[in-house]
Amino acid sequence: MRAPSSGRTNHPARLRPGQRVVVLRNIDNDGSYRSVLPGERLIGEGDRGEILGVGFQEERDRWIYFVAFSRERVVGCLEEDLMVLPASASVGGASQRTGKRAKNTRGGGIGRNL
Repeated sequence: MRAPSSGRTNHPARLRPGQRVVVLRNIDNDGSYRSVLPGERLIGEGDRGEILGVGFQEERDRWIYFVAFSRERVVGCLEEDLMVLPASASVGGASQRTGKRAKNTRGGGIGRNL
């Protein structure tokens, strides 16, 4: 992934590093994490994290947000997977959740085949 060339995307990245976010749906391993079985849950709906960086996937013309959910887990998420939290919200791993159980699941780790 790299920055978009010649502005192909229909909008600039709407989220930025440092923002705190909550995940809106479960994200399962697509094989990107060797220590986790494919299909196993990486991040659950309601988990909170912080955006570390932003990348661009040219093949699908979309932004990928690299979100830290703990010191050990950084997951690539799509914009529709995330909701920005107020600046006063704390960030944590699976122990800090909001909302109810997810109805939808999506694969996804860093470098996932989107």
